[in-house]
Amino acid sequence: MVGHSGVGKSTLLNTLIPGLDLIAGLVNPKTGKGRHTTTAAWLIRPEPDLELIDTPGMRSFSLWGIGARDLEQSYAEFRRYLGECRFTDCKHVGEPGCAIRAGVEAGAIARRRYESFRKLRDELEEEGAWV
Repeated sequence: MVGHSGVGKSTLLNTLIPGLDLIAGLVNPKTGKGRHTTTAAWLIRPEPDLELIDTPGMRSFSLWGIGARDLEQSYAEFRRYLGECRFTDCKHVGEPGCAIRAGVEAGAIARRRYESFRKLRDELEEEGAWV
């Protein structure tokens, strides 16, 4: 289980696996947010062929070794459209003649995946990860 601190990873595992009894903090009554309580990763084997790992929460999560320019290569459904845009420096946002946006409009690329790409690309640009 991976996620931000205090989102309920341990609580969820305790609910799914009766008797597990992982330490889980209470929600802060003032903020309504969970509290960081897990301090080490725990491997849990509730069934012979099932392994779960409860990890401490993270403050942030980002892509390693992928910059905003490289991100489009990470989306398999984009690959057949790469190099087909009108402009070689197309960011696939609002440029005319964008092949990827045309793929989205034609239904060949899921709009949800395209929106995910745009969000990640914006985050990478904000971080200055223009590799």
